[in-house]
Amino acid sequence: MLKKRVITLAAGIALAAGSAAGTGALAAGPAAAATAHSRPALMGLRLVPARASNAPAGSYEIINEGQPLADMCLDAVSQHDGTNGDNVQLWHCNGGINQYWYLSLGGLSTIVNAAYGLCLDAVRQHDGTNGDNVQLWQCNGGSNQEWYSTFIEGSPTYFDNAAHLLCLDAVSQHDGTNGDNVQLWTCHSGSNQSWI
Repeated sequence: MLKKRVITLAAGIALAAGSAAGTGALAAGPAAAATAHSRPALMGLRLVPARASNAPAGSYEIINEGQPLADMCLDAVSQHDGTNGDNVQLWHCNGGINQYWYLSLGGLSTIVNAAYGLCLDAVRQHDGTNGDNVQLWQCNGGSNQEWYSTFIEGSPTYFDNAAHLLCLDAVSQHDGTNGDNVQLWTCHSGSNQSWI
């Protein structure tokens, strides 16, 4: 198993500065706004840089901390064809390009899948209640595709959806197996909402 490396604070500052200048690491979609979020930092952000040799430069794995026995990555369903509405789930980290994401650190950002160039999207036609699904969708600048996060090196983060102010949540009643769903849920600082 390849050793995980935590990005350095200098790299985080460089990415955040690049985002503020309009030169962030996003390969697709609208430029992320570099606005600070007024919600206090719950725990921060720790991302694992791309570790597979085929991973795109500047992309990250986003790993759910609520699965202590296995690295479970935020995963764009690979058997689908990368079209609007494809689901996002947890899957054992395997180095697949569908598990790598572009995002800016801190503030408001879109999260773009490296395999398909589609944005992490809170289902727009739903009303922003607990259990609403998270999917892939063509980047369109909507607030349902923007996520607040805070960067504190060495700590996990929580992603709050700008449209609904609900957190990115790995379904907690599931057992951490491949295919567990990712949804929106009221932010509660639980490990199933904590991403490293």
